Amino acid sequence: MAKLFYLIVTLLWIFQSCKPRAKDYYNNGWDIMFKDYEKALIDFNKAIEIDSLYEDAYVARGLLKEIIEDHEGALFDFNKAIKINPQKGEIYTKRGNVRSKLKDYKGAIEDFNNAILLDPNDAEPYLGRGTTKGEIKDQEGAIIDFNKAIVLDPKNSKPYVGRGISRLRMGDNQGSLDDFNKAIEMNPNESRAYYNRGGVKIKLQDYQGSIADCTKAIEIDPIYVDAYITRAMTKDFLKDYWGAVDDFSEAIKQSPKYAIAYYYRGLSKLSIAQKASGCADFKKSYDLGYVKAIDAINEYCN
Repeated sequence: MAKLFYLIVTLLWIFQSCKPRAKDYYNNGWDIMFKDYEKALIDFNKAIEIDSLYEDAYVARGLLKEIIEDHEGALFDFNKAIKINPQKGEIYTKRGNVRSKLKDYKGAIEDFNNAILLDPNDAEPYLGRGTTKGEIKDQEGAIIDFNKAIVLDPKNSKPYVGRGISRLRMGDNQGSLDDFNKAIEMNPNESRAYYNRGGVKIKLQDYQGSIADCTKAIEIDPIYVDAYITRAMTKDFLKDYWGAVDDFSEAIKQSPKYAIAYYYRGLSKLSIAQKASGCADFKKSYDLGYVKAIDAINEYCN
């Protein structure tokens, strides 16, 4: 009888040892997260199915959903993680970033405030709060937060990019240029710094310099839609209409519902005598919600 009992216990132990654990799925999801989003999502789902209180799995799945722009899904996962562990500041920061993207700026700032209360020495919530303040046109408040982030994490290029954007919005072209230059010096692969420096150079009428910076941003990040748009508009201004059409087309390829890209591509096409195709772009732009396109349709297409 004792031998039978021992055999049963041993078999149960072997079975449990061979059965995939939540942590196994979680680790595998992390390993493939940036290679195969779909499979990583399946792994995180399985980890949570096995352990419904697996905080790290919710956070990882939330980050993955944020990458694939499922912001509502990411918000759900960060909410779950915070419910499981309400004392972890970095999760509030992650949720704040998602809320900001969803334009819930008040909720985002509340999350960043909570993160700062939980960990006053973490630069990330200051960076997120500064970015959010910039979106609600509190540029002075944003700069204060970016300054604090720089003090806490002086080797991070991102607060310099954020501060540069706020300075640009305030009309401080030289200050913003200095910040973008500093960010690039610290991190030569900081695509947002090149892109935004390109915007400053447009204001300074250095159009070729702007094109060069947007080109560099695209080299670093080939799906940087706004860089294609800015480069296209600069080329159009310089009467390189074919080059502009190519860049608008690439932006549309990357973001097929980007209404403004169709509108401006339509204008560029008119300049190279492609009226029918240009009017089709105006109609597409209007259908996607860019109401200004109706003026172009009435002027050029009827």
